[in-house]
Amino acid sequence: MHLKTHIIDRLGDLTLHLRNRYRRHSHRCKPSNQFTTYYKDTSHPESVQIIVSSYHLALRCPVFFALLSDRYGSPPTQKPLSKYFKDAKDLVLDGDNPNAILAMLKILRFKEHELPMQWSAMKLRKLAVVAHKYDVREALRPYVGLFFEGLMRNMWSIGTSGLKSRICVFWVWSQWDGFEGATKLWIKKANCALENRGINLLSVELTGKLSDTSL
Repeated sequence: MHLKTHIIDRLGDLTLHLRNRYRRHSHRCKPSNQFTTYYKDTSHPESVQIIVSSYHLALRCPVFFALLSDRYGSPPTQKPLSKYFKDAKDLVLDGDNPNAILAMLKILRFKEHELPMQWSAMKLRKLAVVAHKYDVREALRPYVGLFFEGLMRNMWSIGTSGLKSRICVFWVWSQWDGFEGATKLWIKKANCALENRGINLLSVELTGKLSDTSL
């Protein structure tokens, strides 16, 4: 098993363990001799551990505050939070995207300068998922907001997959103009694709029968 260690706080007292269930593999197809990329569920998934400060994490993220409180009990108000969580050692996060969690933690710790200057819509979508899950949308808004204008540019030339990523990002951060525009374009393009296959979107009951097109 491959183990990667990232240090957010060099004096951190808490280690977050993330298990990435899906790893990318390249498979050579015959006889075309082309590479096909797919995701495989491995029995020994790649593991990532991130060293953080429990104090700063609990201070910035209400969900982590609750997770630590559930494990170590409700913090007494008369004691500093840093002293209360001093015995915190490990916390396992299963099912989260390691890269998205790492980016989220860096933003919460004011280390945005360590992140790339450009983000794809898919990566921002993964970040939106963890931001919504851990209730840090407002904390991440100043950084993610730098990409809103770029996401709304030339949406008409983007495929349905890219539009779905934009819909997710705009919804999480309440960018309703972008959300409305991306949604209308996605419906239009999805309808055209279905009509090409002889299916009328308006005649289909959208109650799970088109679950493959859900966010």
